[in-house]
Amino acid sequence: MEGLIEVAGPELARWSAAVLDRPDLPHTERDEHFRIDCAGMGWDVAGRLYAPEPEHQLREADGRPVGVLLLHGGGSDHRFLHNLASILAQKLGIRALAMTYPGHWNFDADGHDWPGEPLDDGTGRPRLPIWDRSDPIGHDEYDVVTYADDPVLRANGGTAFFLAARPGTQFYRRQAAWPLAYEQAFREACARNFPEDEFALYLHGHSTGGPLAHMLLQRIGNVRGLLGMETSSFGIIKRQMDPLGSGGEQFPFTYLTLRTWRDAARYLGSESGDMAKRHLPLLMEQVFESWERQRGKPGFKSEQFIQFAATDALTAAAEAVSDDLGYAAAERAALVERYLGYTAPLTGPDAPPLPPLLYILNEGSRDHRLDNYTGVLLPTLRSFDPAPRTQVHYLRAGIHDYNKPTPDLPRGVAAVGAGIWHDAITSGYFRS
Repeated sequence: MEGLIEVAGPELARWSAAVLDRPDLPHTERDEHFRIDCAGMGWDVAGRLYAPEPEHQLREADGRPVGVLLLHGGGSDHRFLHNLASILAQKLGIRALAMTYPGHWNFDADGHDWPGEPLDDGTGRPRLPIWDRSDPIGHDEYDVVTYADDPVLRANGGTAFFLAARPGTQFYRRQAAWPLAYEQAFREACARNFPEDEFALYLHGHSTGGPLAHMLLQRIGNVRGLLGMETSSFGIIKRQMDPLGSGGEQFPFTYLTLRTWRDAARYLGSESGDMAKRHLPLLMEQVFESWERQRGKPGFKSEQFIQFAATDALTAAAEAVSDDLGYAAAERAALVERYLGYTAPLTGPDAPPLPPLLYILNEGSRDHRLDNYTGVLLPTLRSFDPAPRTQVHYLRAGIHDYNKPTPDLPRGVAAVGAGIWHDAITSGYFRS
């Protein structure tokens, strides 16, 4: 079953007010830091838990408390999710865990901002992910690559910059193993905070986090469904919806993308509409102002290899991990299959069916367009056997960053989305 629901004008303001005018519920917030061992290496993991007091916890009809795992978008960290997570816990009584991708959290800096910018951390050298605080990556483990050869990719995102991991280095091993580490880290986070025999669990990923959330839908036993909002789907679907992608997915798995002011321009140019044509100097100033606000985020990305189903890169990464761990042929084949499986639903007699999916897209979004949802996403999901229950809410407001406030939406369309999620959960949408 599928449906398209449009929400516009005053109705959006009413949705937002209905959520934000609720009384504040007592809740706690705490850092969630832990460590995993994966592919023969240690990985430090960070997030933040937003937990209502037990007597104010939203529960399903069977009495199970409701929990949500929240994953951020590309180049960011879990601080992006604070607005949404606090609405869920403080206004709706939903336990929320906002997670940062391994490597993206600056553990040691006050406030956790990253210094300088991705291409230059203030020392004349680029930033490096912090996968293992006790064993940092060295600046002798990569080469800086500048790419502007493809006119289509350059028109879409400007000149691209990468760190290419050198074979034989820890950087190389991590660039090959991060898909495994992500899966293990997210599953461990859910086991610690939403035990399968206690919680009803929902998954949300913003943008790049969407394919990672989709990857987990059939891999965690107590998942009830997807809570989408500006959420990319499985890599095999996202690739059809946006074949240009970010440009990074066509390169080797060893390439770590570094973001620049060009990424701010990609969004502001599209979101500004006709203003961009008439007021280019103002738009240019706004691009650099936006980039200044973003500079403290990590600003690097490898997730596009799953996000856009880059099967060649994922296969090569799985082969590199297999080489490193000395896998025999059967183990090697299984790992390749596992990596490729991150981009599509699990199939076969032992695979659980996809749970219900709920998507929200915003009118001003650069990355999520209604024609792509109606022309690609919904028909593709309908072709699956069995087809998951799917619903799409189209908000006549908002941009890709659902936190951006407006006079009628003081906490952005995030409050509207949280209200839609809450009503879907309590009305039984996910109990199909």
